Amino acid sequence: MEPGFRPDGTHFEDVDPAAYSHLVFVCGPVHGPQVEELHRRFAHCVRIAVGTSVVDPASAAVTGFHRVLARDAPGTEPTRDLAAGAPELPARPVVGVVLTHGQREYGRQRRHEQVAETVTTWLAGRDCARLELETRLDTRDWRLCATPAQLEAVLARLDLVVTDRLHGLVLALRAGTPALAVDPVAGGAKVTAQARACGWPALVAAERLDEAALERWWEWCLTAGRERARRTGAAFRADGADGADGRTGCRTPPAAWSRRSGPGRPVRNRRRGALGGSSVRPEEDVMSIGRLPDHEQRILDEMERELRRDRRLDRRLRTFRPGRRPPLARVAAYRPRTLTVLLLLTLSVTLMVAGIVTSRPGVIWAFAAVWPPTLFAVFRLLCRWTEG
Repeated sequence: MEPGFRPDGTHFEDVDPAAYSHLVFVCGPVHGPQVEELHRRFAHCVRIAVGTSVVDPASAAVTGFHRVLARDAPGTEPTRDLAAGAPELPARPVVGVVLTHGQREYGRQRRHEQVAETVTTWLAGRDCARLELETRLDTRDWRLCATPAQLEAVLARLDLVVTDRLHGLVLALRAGTPALAVDPVAGGAKVTAQARACGWPALVAAERLDEAALERWWEWCLTAGRERARRTGAAFRADGADGADGRTGCRTPPAAWSRRSGPGRPVRNRRRGALGGSSVRPEEDVMSIGRLPDHEQRILDEMERELRRDRRLDRRLRTFRPGRRPPLARVAAYRPRTLTVLLLLTLSVTLMVAGIVTSRPGVIWAFAAVWPPTLFAVFRLLCRWTEG
């Protein structure tokens, strides 16, 4: 017996020929030196070949058997393989496995190798049909799906998806298939965020990953989780039909900026409650165009919480003022008053005369510093008078 099939079974190398009276050779071609070795090793046994393919009826591999019940042989009518008449077996869950070993951007927080080792070792002991999948699309590789529809067709036919990838989770749920998700980043990252956004509970953190947690969510996914996933997928598709094309994109911004509060103080429409400042009337909510669906609102809430954890970014947002013009734009838009221009001209003429009379370097440098702004102010004043 093949060691990889039943490691605890009897292996051919360990068999004592003297302990047997009959040898039954099942399936496979009756051909070659390995079969001929069987005849020599079990020469004292009655040897029968069942459900085999005969390539050369005159070969020693074939003639060494006392009886050959072939499924196909030259000059004979083929019969069905033994597998066709095998007993009916109980159904087993078909499980898609979507794992990643990349995402180097998470640095020391990565737990991808440990997660993959734990998950695959555990899966090997489960009584299920495992199907390794890849969410990446490729029109040149026949082993991968080429279109989103092809991938969704596969996911929809599964009983369960086990994944540590964001799109493994989301696409499984969109297809109405429960997903057992594991976040491979210590402390949680995008898989955790997306599970929360989708309202999906079957999530295991890398720090809490063990067989007990996997077993618990496995049972839930194959029972109550089926209906939960079906409803979640239906909601995703309904949102797509409303114009979101199946995406979790934002039809309204996560936080609209009030004219009074400024960009550093996000204010949400009063119907959803204030986020970072006082609530304002709908007409003051500049960018709001309506209420978000609940699941999209959860996504935006999570995004806002994540962004606020970055203190440096938060300080920049609070000090940033988009109404300010760039320096060159402000200079070009400068509109001096007449009195200011007269004062600059008086100062420039005074410095010029003093420089000519005294020839002092300090006075000359002062005139050189004042004269260009004076000319520019005169020019802008003339432009102002010309315009109106």
